[in-house]
Amino acid sequence: GCGSPECHGSWREYRRRMKVMLNFLATPFSLHPRGLDAAHREACFTAELVRRLGLDVYCPIEETFSVSKRTKIDPLDYEFWQAVIAPWIPRCDRILVAMIDGWEQSDGIEHERREFRRLGKPELLIHPFTLRPL
Repeated sequence: GCGSPECHGSWREYRRRMKVMLNFLATPFSLHPRGLDAAHREACFTAELVRRLGLDVYCPIEETFSVSKRTKIDPLDYEFWQAVIAPWIPRCDRILVAMIDGWEQSDGIEHERREFRRLGKPELLIHPFTLRPL
């Protein structure tokens, strides 16, 4: 069969047929007890561990923090960054919540979890360094 998305009608159908799952990695940011740079480092580290398992992952903090530094957009402008992240939620197949310090108090993570639940998509709580489900 054809290996391109055009033969399957959509990216979602293509990923389903090719058994490719896109994971959304939720990590704390503004409430990270060691600051924003540490939050970014830990998000990137956890995303890389996920990739080393052979999984596709979108990690908002990995993507957006470096953009905020280059463009001088306030990294704590919650509404702005939620609008940037919003299109990824329907594209991703499940949410991985990294239980990094501050995750339980994070409004952003709670919003993302709520959106994934609303869409009927699975959630997995993971240890940020071992990736073991909790």
